[in-house]
Amino acid sequence: GARPVLPGAAAARSYSGPLSAGTVVASVAPAGDWSLTTASGPEPTRRATTGWAPSFHVPVSTTGTLRFDGGPLPLLSGLWSAVAWGLAVTALIDRRRIRRRLELVGRTRARAAGRARRSTVDDEAWDDDGMVPS
Repeated sequence: GARPVLPGAAAARSYSGPLSAGTVVASVAPAGDWSLTTASGPEPTRRATTGWAPSFHVPVSTTGTLRFDGGPLPLLSGLWSAVAWGLAVTALIDRRRIRRRLELVGRTRARAAGRARRSTVDDEAWDDDGMVPS
């Protein structure tokens, strides 16, 4: 199973500490925004694991720092997601209120149209002399 190799808070943007030889996997996407620097030489090669998580092969034991450099895009996408959900909830709540208003308006119009229809039918049922046609 996987075990944490670098100490730090769960939502930190960088983690530093000793590394054993092996593979380091960052459990947070996107893979292209993570980098690992080590004290023992060139930066380890990054590969995407399971399609989204980055992994780095560390050939020898050393110290290293795993950093996230996503720029403002993750923050902006998180804000956009919150705004979109807020609008969706607002639309659902307002939809009920709007539907009630339309039902009231629709009932009033239906009654008015019904009255007009009845009076038209009643008017056609009588001749000019006030007698019911046969």
